[in-house]
Amino acid sequence: MMTGIHALRSCSLGLAGAVLIAGAAAAQEAGPTTRMVYVSASDGEGEPVTDLTAADFRVREDGEDREVVRAELATEPMRVGIVVDDNGGGFFQNGIIQLLTGLDGRAEFAVIAVNGSPTWVVDYTSEFGALQGALSGVGRRAGRPGDGQVMEALMDLGQRLQERRVARPVVVVFTVGGGSTSIRASDVRNRLKPSGVLLHVVGTNLARDMAPIYTGRVDDADLQMNIMFDDGVTDTGGRVQEFTVAEGIESAAERIVDELLNQYVVSYTLPPGVEPHERLNVSVMRRGVSLRAPQRIPVN
Repeated sequence: MMTGIHALRSCSLGLAGAVLIAGAAAAQEAGPTTRMVYVSASDGEGEPVTDLTAADFRVREDGEDREVVRAELATEPMRVGIVVDDNGGGFFQNGIIQLLTGLDGRAEFAVIAVNGSPTWVVDYTSEFGALQGALSGVGRRAGRPGDGQVMEALMDLGQRLQERRVARPVVVVFTVGGGSTSIRASDVRNRLKPSGVLLHVVGTNLARDMAPIYTGRVDDADLQMNIMFDDGVTDTGGRVQEFTVAEGIESAAERIVDELLNQYVVSYTLPPGVEPHERLNVSVMRRGVSLRAPQRIPVN
């Protein structure tokens, strides 16, 4: 006859075995992991292409092909942070109006002015009165040339996006170039990366000539900003648009609106047991179509 302690031990071993078997069964039933990425497609004239299907896309994650299971036009609401670096000139107002009206009903907006340190003119909202007041807040006002802390504003945005996770975060920077910062571009990119934000830049005086040997020099604010506007924009799937006249600001904003309203959400799967990776390559198989897609996405 089994003593009490032996019976207890036997029962414990049986329960442990059952747990292991159940765990193994659950792992087998877990199946593949599905991930999503937002991309924009355009034709040779730069017009959005809106009739693509899953069969038109190819996704490679960390160099490996993944199965694309769905591709459809995105409908999730956006959260758009607008950074205004204009030396107090107020001449980005029309471009901001294009964003607000073009994305009305599809997004919440925040407006941050960077005459010196970042000032949140309005936090994320879709309320008309608050946004109208924000437009007044980025009109002609006091400012000093070259004093805008754009990098610091992007760090603030990245922090808030980490605290308030949303499906489609977007940041649009309007800038006249120059500025001051004590932050490296790599730090800003690391702050923005976990949110999966899409970064667009509309600016002038954007020097793009960057010597790699100097990329660690945090004392060169122009250099750090240009690294951010080059590598950082490429990482997220956005783009830089430069303007030379005032009308170019509105046109650039209209193109951003068109892209955002016609983005695809592409879903793909990882085989069971394969860990997700941030490095991504999305391409389109249809001739005559160009794709704008992120090269890195958050793994969490």
